[in-house]
Amino acid sequence: MAAQIRRMNWVRTKTVWEQHQASQKKREANRQVYQQQREAAVAAFGNAFSSQITGISELVMQQAAKRIQAAAVAKRAELQTQLDKLA
Repeated sequence: MAAQIRRMNWVRTKTVWEQHQASQKKREANRQVYQQQREAAVAAFGNAFSSQITGISELVMQQAAKRIQAAAVAKRAELQTQLDKLA
């Protein structure tokens, strides 16, 4: 004679509907986390591109200022030589 072991199910199992609702809540929570991470990444990339554009424009302005200053120095030297010839 084989001994049978009886199980006492003290904990109620969830119904299919309860399992479905729990799954939906978990998916919604995961979706919200994903959305927050996505927004943070988009903001970070936006800041990086903005900083890059700002940096490039500053470099371009510095180069333009150097060219203008060099042209002004050359023009000043040219005018000085013309004045020296007149005097």
